Amino acid sequence: MLPALARTRPRNPATHGNLAYALCFQSPVPEPVRAEYERWSARFAAPVRRLAPDERRDLSPDRRLNVGYVSADFRDHCQTLFTLPLLSRHDHGGFRIFCYSSVERPDAYTERISAHADTWREVRALDDDALSRVIRDDRIDVLVDLTMHMSNGRPLVFARRPAPVQIAWLAYPGTTGMDAIDYRLSDARLDPEGFEDHYTERTLRLPDSFWCYDPLTEALPVGELPALERGHLTLGCLNNPCKLTDRTLSLWSG
Repeated sequence: MLPALARTRPRNPATHGNLAYALCFQSPVPEPVRAEYERWSARFAAPVRRLAPDERRDLSPDRRLNVGYVSADFRDHCQTLFTLPLLSRHDHGGFRIFCYSSVERPDAYTERISAHADTWREVRALDDDALSRVIRDDRIDVLVDLTMHMSNGRPLVFARRPAPVQIAWLAYPGTTGMDAIDYRLSDARLDPEGFEDHYTERTLRLPDSFWCYDPLTEALPVGELPALERGHLTLGCLNNPCKLTDRTLSLWSG
């Protein structure tokens, strides 16, 4: 049964998306999570799906590909620890990089990230239809969603399929529930063989790691492990408390 807020706001995609996202932390098995995301997709994404191909698309095999990244977190946010090292090392000879930013309050990190884009667009003021048209007009070949169902994400832009190839990466290791998202980036540790049924997207396993990380700070001195003195491991977690469920704590303490 939907929580009270979802029942009173059944036409709000963010409310239903929050329910599905919360299940990522609360459900002991993955099947209900995928099922809820698929219900979200059937309710909100399917009605706005665009199937018509863009006849203006350039299919020349030797041209630069246009790659677009969509995010509300090009800012002082943990996502930047991954997007900045990626964007700063992109091959601009083979790819033209577009960033579609919905950042509410740009900061110094926003400026650093934007410096690595060939085209930077501030799109917070655009509704989903308008942003979809901008992406189509930019003739994006591969569109990457960095936020999914998290706060201020733009999943209904992807539902309109403004690009021929659409990929989910980074925000969280779950499914979007949308058939408009073709692939999700992962790795063999995060998703061992046999996990494909948990996702509506096709899983692309990177050869080493799902992550592309830079702490963006000076290295700190590392002391001796407390385990050497105490004789046992001590777990620490710097994260949102909503992710620390009773089941997780029981698993760690066992």
